[in-house]
Amino acid sequence: MKESKIPFVFVDGFIEKTDFLAFIGEDAFMSGRVAGHLADMVTPSGKDILIVIIARNIQNVQHLNSRIEGFSSYFEGNGKNQGTKLRISIPDPSYDKIKKALDEVFRENPGIGSIYMSGSKSYLIASSLEERGLNDVILIGYDLLDKNIAYLRSGIIKFLIGQRPEEQTYKAVKKLFEYVSLNRIPETKEYLPVDIVTSENVDFFS
Repeated sequence: MKESKIPFVFVDGFIEKTDFLAFIGEDAFMSGRVAGHLADMVTPSGKDILIVIIARNIQNVQHLNSRIEGFSSYFEGNGKNQGTKLRISIPDPSYDKIKKALDEVFRENPGIGSIYMSGSKSYLIASSLEERGLNDVILIGYDLLDKNIAYLRSGIIKFLIGQRPEEQTYKAVKKLFEYVSLNRIPETKEYLPVDIVTSENVDFFS
């Protein structure tokens, strides 16, 4: 696209060292810190916290890496939680693989009090927790997918972090239009606020 002089905009995540016109989305690192703050507030101080990554190649998913770095960084200076920060990476997003991985980690670490799901497939984690009857484990995830919202309403997911996808898309198209039609150079990176969504306020977002 650069060689053909085609302007392009990234939404939600961006690739470093590319000549993009603009990026619109969350500050992934700070989003992770927000999730870390939430986990720290609601997890008993002696309970462990599990970070779950579902990605076929995590090295190539920059925004997930940044979220996890932000989440972990919160506990380096501010966190009161004294439990172990565990981490599992599941390359296969199938439910059977996820259930097997969770069964193993809970068997080896029965003191898990909360789970941070760095991507959008929180409903798969929630389904496994529901099946195991682990209603006291706090689950924090991302994105207002219908399946995630259903588990949020039922209380199995405690918090969802929303990223305002419609606003991201609108702003991306607007920046392209203004650049092409008005020759207006946009701000290179525009970070949008993240929303903390619970069962009490989800109706205002969905």
